Amino acid sequence: RTFFEIFIGYFYGMMKDMMGPTRAKRYFPVVGTAACFVFFSNFLGMIPGFLPPTSSWNITFGCAIIVLLSFTYYGLQAQGFGFITHLAGPWMGPAMLPINILLFAIEFLSTFIVRPVTLVLRLLMNLVAGHMLLALCAAASEFFFFTLLAHGNPLGLLGVGTFAFNIAFVLLELFVAGLQAYVFAVLTAIYISMALADEH
Repeated sequence: RTFFEIFIGYFYGMMKDMMGPTRAKRYFPVVGTAACFVFFSNFLGMIPGFLPPTSSWNITFGCAIIVLLSFTYYGLQAQGFGFITHLAGPWMGPAMLPINILLFAIEFLSTFIVRPVTLVLRLLMNLVAGHMLLALCAAASEFFFFTLLAHGNPLGLLGVGTFAFNIAFVLLELFVAGLQAYVFAVLTAIYISMALADEH
């Protein structure tokens, strides 16, 4: 219970500092749920025999789509169609229409394509790379200990080094798992805050 109070309280406090107490209370369910889901999904991968759900394209893509739909919905709810039109920047007259079109295209790509794609890649690639390193160190340790050392080859003692690296990578993975949950939640809160703002 104490862990959950600290965990939830930390993210709620972060949101309160970012968007004020009223908005934090209203939008915390989305950010808090994202933080909890990513955090526990990442840590599930630390249990032998389990893969973290967030190492799957389907799960990370689904999380990014939920964040995209959430900040789009909240932006439309707060600003109406102005949430879309502000992507073109301030109106500078008919002569500057090409600039407004270019700004709209860049902002549209940045908001609706780049944000979800970076959420997916950031979460997925860090976990996949970490688990590949863990698997590589575990396989190397097994080879050195059970293949070389078991047959009397002194090179098998190198397994001590690969085993130590394996322990170090497990600790690093624990840190990265928590950090990824934090980053995902912070970016979700930032995207919602930007969608609620009158202008970027």
